[in-house]
Amino acid sequence: MIDIHMHVIPGVDDGSESVEESLEMLRMAHHEGTDIIIATPHSFAFTWSPGLPRKQFELLKEKAYEAQIPVQLFYGTEILCDRYSMEEILENLRTGVYPTMNHTEYVLIEFSPYIDEDDAVYCTRLIKEAGYIPIIAHAERYRFMSTRSAGILRHLGARIQINVYSVYLEKQDWIKENARSLLQEKHADFAGSDAHGTTHRPPREASGIKYMYEHYDPDYISRVLHDNARNVLIHP
Repeated sequence: MIDIHMHVIPGVDDGSESVEESLEMLRMAHHEGTDIIIATPHSFAFTWSPGLPRKQFELLKEKAYEAQIPVQLFYGTEILCDRYSMEEILENLRTGVYPTMNHTEYVLIEFSPYIDEDDAVYCTRLIKEAGYIPIIAHAERYRFMSTRSAGILRHLGARIQINVYSVYLEKQDWIKENARSLLQEKHADFAGSDAHGTTHRPPREASGIKYMYEHYDPDYISRVLHDNARNVLIHP
């Protein structure tokens, strides 16, 4: 699996609190089948302390190398979007305050849990018109999301990321059913853990990966889990 959504950079957002915890997250992820991770701190980290996320990312890469953990790390962010903040968001993208996903045109975006379809479409359209390709983070966790809504957003040029644990381990049935429906209709494009630590939403993905391969088209699942990300997000 290529995990395009993990809060593994230590001490910058509500994810990992220390280098030690980050290294343990990387070990757990590797054990579960992940060999490439895009680290995606919440966008507030880049406005609260602009230089800290990059500094901590480089520190984590160095410590992971020293610890001989065989996971490649790349850089990005998860941008919280709403219709009232889009001017600031687009300016932060234009000026490089917010990094794109590994220096590509792709950006990982999230919404408020209470957002409706109209606002999601509005935000998605503005980001696409600015020259970026939005990836909608943990799409299954939005109440408005349906296979119809996902189709509308993808028609606008967005791509869909689902959390692998949602497919099998999620305790809220509506989230689990959303994730499975997105896979059934082949609307999911990328996978992530959205891991925030070793205890809160840890990177435990093996059971979800197994379920996906057993219940859906294996070629499609391979594209979701790694091929799509390798083709467009990971530079040689």
